Amino acid sequence: MSELKEEYENDTVYEVAEQEFKKMGLLLDGNKIKVYVFDWTGNGLHHIGYIPADSVDAIMPYLADMDKYSFDLCGVITGGKCKTITKDPKTGKITVSKGKDGNYGVDLDVTIIPRKD
Repeated sequence: MSELKEEYENDTVYEVAEQEFKKMGLLLDGNKIKVYVFDWTGNGLHHIGYIPADSVDAIMPYLADMDKYSFDLCGVITGGKCKTITKDPKTGKITVSKGKDGNYGVDLDVTIIPRKD
């Protein structure tokens, strides 16, 4: 708790949010794009949701012809349980309050790279 107070003054710290997934994947499913995460062994594959409908049109042409492209996916956990550390400017007293910032989610960054091989 003392580390939280020192390092995250006037900030919010999430229990598991802001942690990055090791490996992710996309799979075309008709007019939808499924998002998958791999387990730490790299063998297990888990469907966690879909690319938002308003982003599908931008990615669809690349997935339809995916032999020509490489995909770099970075997924970061968002939301969930958190603690907010607040310092009173007058007294210097630091308080920690527990909260929940909505449901857990994933902020996904997709980089598409034309293949040269």
